[in-house]
Amino acid sequence: MPVQGIRFNWRHPQPSHPQGHWTHPRLAERNKSKLWGLNADLQTNNIFYTDREAHDVVCVHPAGHTLFKFSQRSSSSKRLLRRPTGIAYDSEHKRLVIADKDNHRICFFTLDGQFISSFGSWGHANGELQYPWDVSVSPNGQHIAVTDSRKKRIQLFDRFGNFLNKYTIFEKNPFEYKNELDLPRGISFDETGSNLYVTDFNVNNVIHIPLDFSFHRKMVPAGKLWRPQGIAVDWLGNVLIVDTRNHCVRQVTSQGDLVSNITCTPDPSLNFPVNVTTLAGGFAAVLDGMGKIYIF
Repeated sequence: MPVQGIRFNWRHPQPSHPQGHWTHPRLAERNKSKLWGLNADLQTNNIFYTDREAHDVVCVHPAGHTLFKFSQRSSSSKRLLRRPTGIAYDSEHKRLVIADKDNHRICFFTLDGQFISSFGSWGHANGELQYPWDVSVSPNGQHIAVTDSRKKRIQLFDRFGNFLNKYTIFEKNPFEYKNELDLPRGISFDETGSNLYVTDFNVNNVIHIPLDFSFHRKMVPAGKLWRPQGIAVDWLGNVLIVDTRNHCVRQVTSQGDLVSNITCTPDPSLNFPVNVTTLAGGFAAVLDGMGKIYIF
């Protein structure tokens, strides 16, 4: 059954509205959102999202108002973050883990936006990254998984950023990857930390990979998803898949069976959703391509 109806929706303000007020019902085409990463502090339900265009990370109260944002600069006045994308909340170590995409690395920040450290650099070798898109932290905080999108692989690190393992089709068989693992985008551990779920933007499917990286399987029948992006696992162990071009979020079991389609009433509607995260209390937040955040 489709899940419909909105608890509230909030829209990312244009740069000309720093106070966060929004007056126009829609963004012009030229102002389409560059927001992507989405996660939450489950102690407070404060929501964090990334803004690739402003190189910012923004923290929002669940009622919709902005609490703070950070756009760190180094001592040389260069931006510390360049087009950040994925963001994860590490509940065990009380920190944010951010895919600093155009700096080809993963950064650790405190929950109030203070830089801690980073790992990774541009390259082809194990532990090196090329435009990492998303990041996920295991429930026990011991593992960090990264979609190393440009290299068409998944990399696994320990909590300090030391390389542990990788999963790739391209490096093993360059003739098969386009149908199996081509452009990994969203990534999430399951509730046990023993499995990974990965969306592939080009294969149009979700890939299940056990943590030992022994195999992979496609979870959804061919033709059901169209440009999937963000992904999360809910409090029941179901997988939430952002089906961007179908303008909805699919809720499926760990075996890939459809539970429900999360959508909206016709006005307003989900408009090219890009990411999803779970919230405490059985709620979920969805970020769409026009800069709106919906709570279901």
